[in-house]
Amino acid sequence: MSVMIDAVLLVLLALVLLPVGVLLVEVLCALVPRKPVPLPDAIRPNLAVLVPAHNESVAIRRTLNSVLPQLAPGDRLIVVADNCSDDTAQIAVDGGAEVVERRQEAQRARDMRSIFECGTWRKIRCRSLRR
Repeated sequence: MSVMIDAVLLVLLALVLLPVGVLLVEVLCALVPRKPVPLPDAIRPNLAVLVPAHNESVAIRRTLNSVLPQLAPGDRLIVVADNCSDDTAQIAVDGGAEVVERRQEAQRARDMRSIFECGTWRKIRCRSLRR
């Protein structure tokens, strides 16, 4: 009987130690430093950063000052002023961002899908292709 209990406990120990061992190997592999592989500038596509904002006049300038230095030439910073009752949109324009003002009180503070659904994004994209 004792041999049977020992065998069952050994199997349970193996079942517990296997995932722990795999996790240990993954953690140790993650600690090995790697050199980042720089991509040539020609490979990096242009990107657009969308910043949703609702009455963010106090903090929008700080956000723009944080994001703009990280953008490469050809990248775009677009602030979506979502039913703002303050001067968030004007501060964003003054800060160098493109601004889309959305005034749909029924969909106040909804997700960014509404920009794509209402056709606003197509207008922005088409405008940028004409440049």
